Amino acid sequence: MSSACPIGGNHLLRVGLSRWSGPLPLVAKGSKRDLEGVPPYSAYLILEKFCVKFFLARTISLLYVISMSNLKKTPHDELFKKIFKNRENAGDLLSVVLPQNIIAHMDMKSVYVEDVSYLDENLAKHFSDLVLSLNLKNSHTQVKVYCLLEHKSSPYQLVGLQLLRYMALQWTELVDNKKIVGNNLSPIIPIVIYQGEQTWKVFNSFHDLIEFPSKEFKAYIPDFTFAFFDIPRLDKKSLQKIQNKVVLYFYVAMVKTLHSSKLKELLPDLVEGLCKTLNSRTVMDYISIFYRYILRTTDSVTKENMQHALNILPQGGEYIMNTLAEEWKQEGIIIGEQRGEQRGEQRGEQRGELKNARQVLLDIAHDRFDLLPPSVINDIKSIESHETLNELFRRTLRCESIEQFKGWINKVLGRTVQ
Repeated sequence: MSSACPIGGNHLLRVGLSRWSGPLPLVAKGSKRDLEGVPPYSAYLILEKFCVKFFLARTISLLYVISMSNLKKTPHDELFKKIFKNRENAGDLLSVVLPQNIIAHMDMKSVYVEDVSYLDENLAKHFSDLVLSLNLKNSHTQVKVYCLLEHKSSPYQLVGLQLLRYMALQWTELVDNKKIVGNNLSPIIPIVIYQGEQTWKVFNSFHDLIEFPSKEFKAYIPDFTFAFFDIPRLDKKSLQKIQNKVVLYFYVAMVKTLHSSKLKELLPDLVEGLCKTLNSRTVMDYISIFYRYILRTTDSVTKENMQHALNILPQGGEYIMNTLAEEWKQEGIIIGEQRGEQRGEQRGEQRGELKNARQVLLDIAHDRFDLLPPSVINDIKSIESHETLNELFRRTLRCESIEQFKGWINKVLGRTVQ
């Protein structure tokens, strides 16, 4: 909010959330249209009245909506949204990621991309989300598909908890808006799309996140799994299967080669493939989208490489280069300044993520064994690998004794204990 507002929206949001002891009352940011065009001070008065008339939770929700509208999009989020907010591309994604026995029940021609997001400010730095609606065949029921793109460098251990939260929010909205058939909730299928550098070893089942004292507890805890699309680890055979889905294919190929010399080789194929498949106006749009992403995320190719690829076009790419020239000039200056900062921030984030992963492991181990020997604490603090910490985290949930835990630490550190 602007300074005209007596209490800043972000401040009020933080205060409200810090005093809120119940379930987090978030709403989808698509609802922000209700306050568009309202002057900042008037918007504040509206929210104040709303708080008096109704209750604090809803006011916090609306303030969350306003704060979400000011979030700066990451390049990954921007590319993901621009590609998959197109119904045809979204349908191609579902047909590749979901099992055919699920697809068989869906009317793929009815794909609808909803203008809504369920991410909070912190998660939006590393995640993007997309909600799709489809009709089921021979039924009045709709199915929703919640797509969560994770573009962190390493997997997020508790992604299942985030998915459960988003699914509950969507079901709650359906009930509030009276969009359920009878007393039955619509199916929601979660999909995780991963483009991180580290290998994904996070559990796909929610029950795998829970420490059960006995199997009898499982009956009282919800369980689900999610479809998983691991882009960096897709092999050539998998890529060949989606070659006919041109935009999806080049989206995947670009993410896979983003920081390698292979990206330079991909560009002529990108331009030629789009030209052969799409009309000229759409070709220009997608080339602009992909080129903008390259500019903002990598140094693997030069402007000359990009121009060379565009020479395939009948116009020699002059139109696109001229159209993008001013944007590149202005954005290139900003990005040139920011890339150094971003690299420093990324290194800092990675160090911070390592520190957090160590602390989570220490907290879990403390809960399991009450008192940890200083040698074990020092060993954990010395670990520099996310994968190793993640593996120890998983093992700790099933660990039977501190001695067994020590043995695992010695093993991952390459020690031989007599």
